[in-house]
Amino acid sequence: MEDPQQPLTHEPDLGDTINGAPFYKKKSFIIAIASIIVAIIAVILIIIFVGGKKEEEKDENKYSFKAIYEIKSENENINLINILPHKAQIYSQLTEMKINGEKINPTKNYTFASKGNYTVLFLLDINNADSFSKMFEGIKNLVSINFYQKFNTEKIKYMDYMFRNCESLSFINISYFNTENVIAMNHIFASCTSLTSINLQKLNFNNLQTIEYMFYNSALISADFSNLNFPNLTQMNYMFMDSNNLEHVNFSSMKIPNLVEMHNLFLRCSSIISINLSNIDARKVENMASMFSGCESLSYLNLKNFKTENVKNYI
Repeated sequence: MEDPQQPLTHEPDLGDTINGAPFYKKKSFIIAIASIIVAIIAVILIIIFVGGKKEEEKDENKYSFKAIYEIKSENENINLINILPHKAQIYSQLTEMKINGEKINPTKNYTFASKGNYTVLFLLDINNADSFSKMFEGIKNLVSINFYQKFNTEKIKYMDYMFRNCESLSFINISYFNTENVIAMNHIFASCTSLTSINLQKLNFNNLQTIEYMFYNSALISADFSNLNFPNLTQMNYMFMDSNNLEHVNFSSMKIPNLVEMHNLFLRCSSIISINLSNIDARKVENMASMFSGCESLSYLNLKNFKTENVKNYI
């Protein structure tokens, strides 16, 4: 047996003692303490996570939307939101804001002291608004925006130019939008050169009249408008023009009974591979000029039951 006062000079085993106590008891004690510490840390992390979730749910129930802005230089002053035309003076109806969890006085622009990503929560009173036209146009620091259910858009008629030239915007959630009264969405995502995908399947387009330049010069990779209903749509010219990342478009069974013009629809979409226009009644369309001009990668085009008997201009 080793001298209990002398340090062990070999790998300890069950017969050894440390300070008079069997080594295996010391080892068990250490393991037990370590397990308790790990359990405490896990509980703390769970509390933090659950607390964060509850805080996030509280924000979703209280605020209109959450936006993230990337600040690239110290003391940078940027627009957070634009003053709107028509009846909608959103700035005057901006009632509450938070930046990274801290309340600030409502403002359409803000100076950030340091670089980094900042989360901004907005509470807007839009009860008397009819337009979101140019709401975020040209705000190059905007990287993400998530509209909450509280943001009631049922009275909105204009969403044209809403996000045009938001060149850093890579994520957007508008699934809660009520668009049943919207008549204009032209240029809404034009020149959003970081936006590669968006889901429009849950939106109501019953009163929409124009989607010209909707995704002009965007980073969209694919677009699915299959089975969507556009009963009052008349214009969709230049819709995807110069969207050089676009590869796949599905318009199959899209309902456009009053569409008149769709010229230059895919103009210079140099990467597009497949387009599905099957089962579309386009009998009122008169102008399809340059519809596929510059689509040098196009290898699949489905025109089955694509009714176009009144088209006058294909060139």
